[in-house]
Order: sequence, then structure tokens, then C-alpha cells
Amino acid sequence: MVNHALQHWVILPSFIRLEQEQAETELQRVIDAIKRETEHIELLAGDWATWDDTYHFVQDHNKEYINSNLVWKTLERSSGIHLLFFYDIQGRVVWGGVFDPVSRGQISVNEFPQAAVPSNDILLRHNSVDSAFTGIIDSSAGPILISSKPILTSQREGPIVGTLLMGRFLSDTLLEKLAAQTRVDFRAIPISRMTTNDAMYALFNHLQVGKSAIKEIDENSLQIVGLIAGLEGQPVLAVRAVIQRATMAQGLKVAGLASVSVLVSLALLGMILWLGINRYTLVMRASNARIKKVVQRRTQELKLAKEQAEESLLIAAAANESMSVFLANISHEVRTPMNAIINLSFLCLQNDIYAKQRDYIKKINYSAKSLFKVINDILDFSKVETGSMEIEIADFSLDELLAHLTVVIDSLKNNGKDIQLIFDVHPGTPTFLIGDVLRIIQILLNLLSNAIKFTESGQIVLSIRVLEYMEEKVTLEFSVDDSGIGMPQSVADKMIDPFVKSDTATTHSIGHSSLGLAICDQLCHLMGGNLMLTSKEGKGTHACVTLPLGVASRPLADTPNPASDKKVLLLGQDQKTLQAIDNTLTTFDVKVLRNVSLEITNDRVNSFDVLLIDESFPVVDVVNICKKHDLQNHGSLEIVFLTNGDQIPNALMSYPIRYLKKPIYFSSFCKTLSGTENDGIGKGSGNDSPETVHANSTLIAIKEETACSEQTVSGQNTEELAGLDIVSGLKNCSGKEALFENVLGKFSVKYKHIDDDIRRALGDEDIALARTLTHKLIGVSISIGALQLSDTARNIDNELADNPLSASAVPINLLSIHLQQVMESIEQYRGGN
Repeated sequence: MVNHALQHWVILPSFIRLEQEQAETELQRVIDAIKRETEHIELLAGDWATWDDTYHFVQDHNKEYINSNLVWKTLERSSGIHLLFFYDIQGRVVWGGVFDPVSRGQISVNEFPQAAVPSNDILLRHNSVDSAFTGIIDSSAGPILISSKPILTSQREGPIVGTLLMGRFLSDTLLEKLAAQTRVDFRAIPISRMTTNDAMYALFNHLQVGKSAIKEIDENSLQIVGLIAGLEGQPVLAVRAVIQRATMAQGLKVAGLASVSVLVSLALLGMILWLGINRYTLVMRASNARIKKVVQRRTQELKLAKEQAEESLLIAAAANESMSVFLANISHEVRTPMNAIINLSFLCLQNDIYAKQRDYIKKINYSAKSLFKVINDILDFSKVETGSMEIEIADFSLDELLAHLTVVIDSLKNNGKDIQLIFDVHPGTPTFLIGDVLRIIQILLNLLSNAIKFTESGQIVLSIRVLEYMEEKVTLEFSVDDSGIGMPQSVADKMIDPFVKSDTATTHSIGHSSLGLAICDQLCHLMGGNLMLTSKEGKGTHACVTLPLGVASRPLADTPNPASDKKVLLLGQDQKTLQAIDNTLTTFDVKVLRNVSLEITNDRVNSFDVLLIDESFPVVDVVNICKKHDLQNHGSLEIVFLTNGDQIPNALMSYPIRYLKKPIYFSSFCKTLSGTENDGIGKGSGNDSPETVHANSTLIAIKEETACSEQTVSGQNTEELAGLDIVSGLKNCSGKEALFENVLGKFSVKYKHIDDDIRRALGDEDIALARTLTHKLIGVSISIGALQLSDTARNIDNELADNPLSASAVPINLLSIHLQQVMESIEQYRGGN
């Protein structure tokens, strides 16, 4: 049984594979031999097709060429050619025929008529001088090896004047010759001549080109069959080869010798195993005795280690309790003098002191605040680590939370940076919640201050939305997105770890550690939430806080809502800001309509109670609305102008407009409508915190500086420039020549070719785009003092409202003249300065 398994499962399968590989090799030799004959025909056809005599013969049909070159017996004897046709460029037969090697005379073949193109007309479709069609076709007279070449000059250049077909019958004589060459006993039969009664039909029926099938004939031989593709890639010939099984004979001899060797080896192996098992048993007994002693010794050591660990836990618990007491004491001892330094230095700054002293005290105040923040972070982190941090649960208002954030963040971002802070409270968010509002504010202030610190310009958006709402519980997502410097995600993943800095360059230029982020992360976990930080270098950072909170069953107090019954029209061009304001006011039950055109605004403005205008809306359009509805007479329509900075456009100073500083939240909006917010610009209460008072005093100083600048402008001796009112432009820039020159430079770059842009829009019949461009030019021209250019753009805008203009209309040409005039004046003014 072992002998049989060894032979049929181990040894003989390898010889069977070798035998099959040998059979496939023999079959491939036969196929390659037939392909070589085909390639030989292709070489002959290529030589004939590039003879100059052939080229001229196709053109002039001279008989001398036929008598000297086209003798069938000579062609058959010297080159084995049985088929030869010449076709001109129109596909007409110039000369041709088929020679039968058996009857020794010409015969007719259905596939190659004398007076028409061949049945397979692909043979005549040559589209380049290198084109060729070579293969096997199955004709009515038998399989033919054929090649088609374009007829060219001997230089092998065009033009193509016709086609040469050359072929040879795959006769029995040729097959016997190939069998002798390859030393393989084979037969080749056309597929078309096989029937279902043919013995070979069952073998070839399921074969594909490139595949083979092997079948055992007897113990001495086996047969292998395969297919050869024709000219069009379809099977045309079936090949059957008979192979002698010399390899299997050798395999049987090897199997016999191996069987004897294996039996002897098994006997020796059994003896060795028996001796090994006996020795192993003796060794195992000795090893078990040694292991038993080691286990007893390790048991004693583990018992001692357990007693020591229990003692260490008691010591650690005592140390933890001592740390909590120490933190409670050190918190008061450190924070009290730091508060004194901050407040006293702030009070010093309110007095009249020398510039150098003010600079020193400002640096002391700033350094003390920075140190105070680090100390608070360390103390809070230590409390969380020791488990002494407690979470308080109480009712709070979402609007009060936003108001508190605004007060503190306003002082942080009042540092010369062009940053716009946006609150985006998604509709459906409950406005009265239950949770630890102080810890939530601490987390959000940390994220917002980081965003401000690492953002030089752009927007910072605080979004609040509902992730899950179940009866009296809600899961809110607080996300802070900035447009700052960002960082690689690999660095952001480590920022929540304590005392980790983003990189050396950022540390030296800004200074930041993620201790605050570590505290925020721990506070989030204490409240049952989590903190995630994603960032991309150069693209900004996204901080996301998810917190489960309770929903208060009733409002905290009956707060008057002056906006509850008023309809608000929201105008602006910054869609992201408008969407956020719309979301926030809608959340607090304010009816808002936004994204309407200026025409609709002028027509329907009387149907609204409040006109809320973002600073992104052109000032000139605000002025037009005020003039159109005679707002200088203090009509019933309330207009609130939203501004990110501390200054308001001079053009609006003469109108009864209320001003509200962004970010907008519900209570600030209501106070502005009721007149208790003092226009939201530069005003504060008597009990403001030092930081808030400092921020407000800065705003007042800016206003005083603006007033002085306007007086200076009125007394300037400005040069008169064509199309450019320098005095008006400087007033719009608060009298600051450097700022005015910078604005002029940006205008000359951005609007240099705006007339061409308007012409292209009119040529494309895109009236909406043309009006957008003229609308934009109206406002920006006024801001730089190009009043004539602004009037021309306004006239074009008015005409486009009624009738379309052509790109070559007179107003457009006039616009180009005034624009060129302004550009030259800007260049003259900037060059003179």
C-alpha cells in the first residue's frame, strides 16, 4: 500500500507533468514550423512588392514582365508559389491566378475570382507603406498560406499603386516535409472539412486557439491536439500529433527504485524513533523535577511582590491626597498675585505716561496674562490628573454662552489682524440647555484663541449643530474652523498630548503648547464627550467637540424678544457669512429672508421691518436704498449695518443707521433693535472687565485718530489728477496715504482689464455677468475717488436693466476711456509718492 501510494501520489505525477510539457513542446514545434512557412511567403511578397519592375508592371501592364517573371512552373519550382495576384489601386485585377501542384495547371478558386476583389477584401485595405496581412485561409481548393503587401517603389516610399497577393497551398507534400523537419508525427486538417462523425471532432470541438488537449493512446504513446488561427483570428486548422512516452518509461523505473529505498528508510526511521522516545522520557522526568523547584521559588517571589505592590498603592493614595490639598492651596497663592499684576498694570495703562513707560507696562501686562494662562492650564491639568476636577450641572442659555465668548474673543482678536469671527448656530438647536457652561466656555475659548493665534487673515467659524436629539437629552457638535497656517495631520494627531508643540518654527514665531488642548480633551471626556483635531498644512485647522447635554424644560427667564414679530431682510455678498447669520437668527425664532437682488430689495423693502446689511454689501447700494426710501426723515424701516471692524463707512454717517459688530448673536441683535446696545461700536458699560475696557478704549482711540485724519485730509494740498478725486479717496481711507496708495495698487491690478471682461460677457450674451462686473466697479470706483468712472459704470448698469448692449456700444467705449484715464492717474500719483 505504501509502495502504491509513493509511486502514484509522489513520483509518477512529476513524470506525467514532464510528459505533458514535452507533448506541448512538440505541438508548438509543429505550429511554429507552419508559421515559418507563412513568414517565408511574407518575405517573398515583400520583396516582390517593392521591385521597381512590379511597380511599373501594375501601371503599364507590359507583357515582358509576365514572360520573364510570371511562369507558374518556375514560380512553383523555385519559390513554392501557388497563388499570385496583382491589383491596382482601385482593386481591379491586373494579373493573377492559382496554380495546382497536383494537376500542374491553373485552377479556379472561389475566394479569388479573376474579375473581382477577393471574398476577404481586407487583403486590399492597405493604409500605409508598412501595412501587411499574413496568415492562413481555408479556400475551396484547400488551406493556403497567404500574404498581402502594398506595391511600392524600391525605395519603399509611397504612393501605394496596388496590392500584391502571394500564397502557397498547405499540401500533404508540404506537411510531410514539415514532419520530417520537426521529427514529429502529426496531421493538419481544415476545421471546415471536419464533421461530427470525424474521430478528431470530439477532441477539437471545445478547444480554443492557444490551448491544447492531451489524451493517452496506450502505454507507449499519447496524442496532443491544438488549433491554429487563420487570417482573421478564427480557428482554421486542427493539428494532431502523436508523441512516444519515453519519459513515462523512465518514471516507472525510478518509481520502482524509490519504493525499495523508502521501505528501507522507514525501517531505519522506526528504529531511530524508538531509541529517541526512550531517551526523551528519561530527560522529561529530570526536567519536571527541576521545573517543580523553580515554580515553588517563583511562587514565593510573586507573593512578596504582591505585598510590596499593595504597600505602594497605599503610599500613592496618600500622595494623591496630599497633591489635591497642595493644589488647592497653591491655586490661591499663585493666582492672587498674578491677578494683582494684571489689573494694576492695566490701571497704569489708563493714565498719561511716557511712551517708553507705556511700552514696558504693556509688555508686563501681556507677559502676565500669558503666564497666568499657563499657570491656570497647569493647575487645571493637575486637578484632572488627580481626579479632583468636578463637573457642575446647571441650566444655561446658549445665547449667553455666545455673548460671553464674544466679549473675551473680541479683546483677543483686536490685534491688527484681518479676522472675521462668525457664529453659525444651525436651526433646530435647543437654546436652553443643562450642563457645565463654565467648562464648555473654557473649551471653546481655548479652541478660538488658538484659531486666532494661528490665523493672520480670513474667517474663523464657530458652528453649533445637533447630532442626536432624544427627549430631554441632546448631543451637540461644537466645531471651530479657521483659515490659518494649519499643520500636517501627523502633527495634529499628537497635539492633544500634554506639552507637545507643533514644530520648532511655529514655536519660535508664535509660541504654543498643546497643554490647553490636553485639558480640553480631558474636560470633554469628563462630560462624556470627545475632542477631534484635523488639519492640513497651509489650509487651516478643524477642531470638533462633541458633548452630550440636557435640554432645559423651560426658559431660564422671560426675556423680551423685540425681533419676534419683525421680518428681517438680510443683504450681503459673502454667502458663507449670510448663511451663518441666517441660521443663528432662525434658531432664535427670527424670520429672515436673504439672497435677494437689489431690484427686489428696492421694490419690497417697505414690506420688511428690519434691513440687516452685511459689510460685504456695496456701500453705494446702501446709500441708494437710504436715498430711495428717504431714510434721513427717520422712517419706520430699521437698518442695521454689520461690521467686523471698529470703523463705519463715511458715506453712511449721515443716515440713521444702527451698527452691530460681528459676530452676531441673538441678544446683541435684540439690544441693537431696542437701542440698548449703543450701536454696537465702541461702547461699554461701567462695570466692564479690564480686558473689555481696554478693547473699548482702543476703539475710541481709533475713532479719534480717524477724526484727526479727516481734518488732515481737508487741509492737504493734493494734486489734481484726471478722473481721480484724491481728497475723496483719502477720506475713504481715513486720511492714511499709505493705505490709500495700497488700495490704488490693488485696483490697478484687479480692475485693469474689467472693460474687456464686460465686453466678453456682452459678446456671450451673459447680461447677468456683465451687470455683476459693472455693479462691482461702481462701488470700488467710489472708494478710490474715481467718481466719473463710477457714474459711467452706473449708466451702463441702468441701460442693461432695460435693454441689452453690444460689446462695441458707445457707453462701453466711454467706460474704456475713463478706465484708462484713471489707470494713468493712479500711476502718476503712485510715482509721485
